[in-house]
Amino acid sequence: MEKYVMYVAVLLIAVLALTVWTNLVVQVTKKVVAWDKFPVQAYVAIVAIVSTVVAAAVAITYFKLTMHWYYAVAAVVVGLLVCYAAMYGYDNLYKQFAEMLQTIKKILAGNYETKDKVDTK
Repeated sequence: MEKYVMYVAVLLIAVLALTVWTNLVVQVTKKVVAWDKFPVQAYVAIVAIVSTVVAAAVAITYFKLTMHWYYAVAAVVVGLLVCYAAMYGYDNLYKQFAEMLQTIKKILAGNYETKDKVDTK
């Protein structure tokens, strides 16, 4: 379990660093992109996903790992997390992760109740 907690911590730190990078790139290149013709959210998504895929490729090369297809899929998924964090804030993303982990703990403990239960009395 400690191993997975470490992986989640490293993932959140990477998302934080890539979010800061994405925000910096978007702010610096604001004058270059014609915002009236191109949606800002799409531009943020492109910068976030490309930056994350490049960072993953650099990490894979640095650690001399073999590239598997699921690494690319994972990089795109993390890129979407970076995109979400860049658009809505890192604190909101962290809050969503914390709620998700609490829900998983409740499910594993067996005491999770859905909010959609209907009273049949």
